[in-house]
Amino acid sequence: MSSTVEMRDFVRGRIERLAREERGVRSKLIWFRAFSQVAVAAGVAFPILAGSTLLAGAASALPVGSGGSLWGAVSGGLALAAGLMTGLHKGLKCEAYQAESRRTVHALRSLIEDFEATSVLNADELGPAVMALEARRRELRLDAFEVPPALPAAAG
Repeated sequence: MSSTVEMRDFVRGRIERLAREERGVRSKLIWFRAFSQVAVAAGVAFPILAGSTLLAGAASALPVGSGGSLWGAVSGGLALAAGLMTGLHKGLKCEAYQAESRRTVHALRSLIEDFEATSVLNADELGPAVMALEARRRELRLDAFEVPPALPAAAG
């Protein structure tokens, strides 16, 4: 009986740890989604704004030294910001990270629910069920996706 009580305590602890991990992955996913949306929107909107500022500057036919250079500075800044945002978005592999984070959240939620379901198992079924769930948890760890990508090692 004591081993069953210990096993149920282990399961409760495992559920708490998995739930904490799931919340952490969800939190990171929220921030990466926000960055991704801003980066994609900037990659579209900023070049449009840059082009319109150049056209507006040309349409006003201001002499080069009389404030017309402001349009060039604004459009150049917007184009630079768009390039940086797009580069970061691609370089950090935001799309792949978000997909993997969603997969991880679903896998963790499934494990939590299955661990919770062990509460209705009898003592004979509990051990094998927990062992199977632990195997699934280890498999999830082995398939972990590392993003943002590790920086390449410096050539030495």
